[in-house]
Formats: sequence, structure tokens, C-alpha cells
Amino acid sequence: MTFLRKWLFRLILILIAPLALLAGSYNSTEVALTFLGYTSIELPISLWVVFAFLIGVGFGLLMNTIRNQQLKSGIRRAEKDAAKAVREIDALKTSSREVAET
Repeated sequence: MTFLRKWLFRLILILIAPLALLAGSYNSTEVALTFLGYTSIELPISLWVVFAFLIGVGFGLLMNTIRNQQLKSGIRRAEKDAAKAVREIDALKTSSREVAET
């Protein structure tokens, strides 16, 4: 199944790459963006789209990294709590055996 998925991904990539290049060539009009009173240099629309995509990917990776660290921290905390509970159970078993023997 992974073999099929890998080749399907490659086929889609081969089909989409020329379309992206074609769309980029049609969006070669240079524009300047204005945001909060700041006007940028003039660049082709296709470059602005690529920049926006890369910023989105970077932001997504940052958020994913933060979330993964939170989850790993929660797992470590749960493992510590579980180990503590096991030690308490073992201590109770030992003390109940000592009481039963006396």
C-alpha cells in the first residue's frame, strides 16, 4: 500500500509541477503590497504567493513543534505518575503481606 501511495504522490507531483510553473509565468505582473502603511518593493505576484506559502508552512511547523513538545511533556508526566502509582501499590502489597504474616 505504501508503494502505491508513493507512486501516486509522485504522479500527482509530476502533473502539478508544470501547472504551477505555468500559473507562475502568467502571474508575472509586478505589484507592491501595502500593509499597515508600509509599502513593499515591487515583485511578481507569483513570488508574493510563494512567500505567503512559505510563511504559512513555517508557521505551521512552529505550531506543530510547540504542540508536540506539549504532548511529550504530558506523556512524561503521565509516565511519572504511573510509576509512582506502581510503587505505591507495591508498597501496599508488601505491607499487607507483613501484616498477614504477624
